[in-house]
Amino acid sequence: MEKTLTISIAAYNVSLFLEKNIESIIASNRLSQIDVIIVNDGSKDDTAEIAKKYMQQFPESISVIDKKNGGYGSTINHSLSKARGKYYRLLDGDDWVDSDALTSFIDSIMKFDFDLVLNPYKTVIEGLEKENIVHILAEVVHKRIYDLTEISSRIDLLPMHGMTFRTELLKENEIFITENCFYTDAEFTIFPLPFVSTVAYLNDVVYCYRIGLSEQSMSFNGFKKHYKEHQMVIEHLIEYKNRLEVELNPLVMKLILDRIAGMIKKQYEIYLRMGSSYYSSLENFDKKLKNEEPELYKLIGVAKPISFLRKTNYSSFPIISLYKRVVKN
Repeated sequence: MEKTLTISIAAYNVSLFLEKNIESIIASNRLSQIDVIIVNDGSKDDTAEIAKKYMQQFPESISVIDKKNGGYGSTINHSLSKARGKYYRLLDGDDWVDSDALTSFIDSIMKFDFDLVLNPYKTVIEGLEKENIVHILAEVVHKRIYDLTEISSRIDLLPMHGMTFRTELLKENEIFITENCFYTDAEFTIFPLPFVSTVAYLNDVVYCYRIGLSEQSMSFNGFKKHYKEHQMVIEHLIEYKNRLEVELNPLVMKLILDRIAGMIKKQYEIYLRMGSSYYSSLENFDKKLKNEEPELYKLIGVAKPISFLRKTNYSSFPIISLYKRVVKN
């Protein structure tokens, strides 16, 4: 039986959070329309046991893939190959959904045909329960379908938390995400874009993104530990852009370039916050970008710290680095 929506849950050592995650989906009262695939990515805690308990309780809607650790991308690749939903979206094992918003979301997408749906999401600070709604589109109408070129200039962000793709679009174009690497959600948000025509906007705030956990890859400790992988993903995105065989509308290419540029700016910030011992790493990264990707080099040059670094031939690195570390900490 085809479902309306596949929710792929990446689950690695999330036994403290997984029950809330799954219960939030069940509480939508739309489980019959949802294909929940929990991918246990080699967890060492009770994640697998919790997932299998729910699979036994709801076998028509919840399945578990139990596999060796292969990183975030591998959870997407495995679940996508098994996806039964007309549409496909991601949910991290330590996050959850707003049940009422998911109900509305499901009811809406059952009535539409589109390649991509965008919707806002919320961040929730761990321990404070402070919420913030993140809007990724400006000046759009709820439940309206657009052409991607029509709204590309209005898209402020491309986070996986607010993106749902047509499953067959992903499968037909053999979207495959890098495995054994952090930050590959960026690949998931960009790789399908050249094949997207129609985009629906829904104002349902479905995804609840937990932030503030020190071990998260998006924390500074995470970036510091995995900065090489962050740069690797940037390189993969650039390679993908350069080998595209389809002729892209310039507006779509700009959307892709802007997303890559955002990651590049983050890479500079990571190097700056890590201190003077990473001076040469930043310099080499910048010079390589200048030689190989002049368009991206120019695009990120408008950022004041990067512009100042270049004007001073990187000699301002210690000052900017100190400022970044003091202000951020």
